[in-house]
Amino acid sequence: MNIVNLIKNHAAPELISSAPSLLGESIESTGKGLSVSISSIVAGILNKSAEPDQMTEIWDLINHPDNNSNILSDLDDLFSGQLNFPDADSPGGKLVGALFSNNQDIFLSGIAKAAGFLNSGNAIKCLSIAAPMVLSFLKKKVKTEGYGMSGLSMWLGGQKNDIMALLPAEIESTFNAGAMPIILDSTESSYSKEDIRGLSWMPWLIAIVSLLGFMGFLMKSCNMQ
Repeated sequence: MNIVNLIKNHAAPELISSAPSLLGESIESTGKGLSVSISSIVAGILNKSAEPDQMTEIWDLINHPDNNSNILSDLDDLFSGQLNFPDADSPGGKLVGALFSNNQDIFLSGIAKAAGFLNSGNAIKCLSIAAPMVLSFLKKKVKTEGYGMSGLSMWLGGQKNDIMALLPAEIESTFNAGAMPIILDSTESSYSKEDIRGLSWMPWLIAIVSLLGFMGFLMKSCNMQ
């Protein structure tokens, strides 16, 4: 199951079923809008994971006391403020600002077009829903798996292909996919390093074996004389 569906499944069923009526959009459009919003946020986090300072800021938001891992079960908390863009001082608002402040219009346009919203203003409402959904899910994931910041980055790196495949072209183009970290599984990485270290001894081993062979040949020649 890809990460977007994992996050949706983490949300209270009432949230997913109530969102279309709250937005005034069809179930299909709302589902697409939430999927693109979630994948955009997760792609943004993955993109920032290559920048330690910015990833540290996101890590602090995930573990912020105001990021309640159970917030998704309480619609009153999530929909407070009538679905306005996340408060700049809330964890969700700070996350959106950190990820999209430089190209917010592109993301909102991409979400609205991909979802087929009748009202393009619903894109900002989708981000209002998606931001706390993502933070809440990641906080629970970190606690459950015992991840540190690098462990979370590694896990997100394993979701890269699924994440990017869900993004519309307009949004995907804003991410430098080639610069996104390709994070190997820790076992694979360790194995590769051991291989490299082992191979680095090969020239010396070959030289020693050759020298011993040559010395043996000389000794044999001397004995024959």
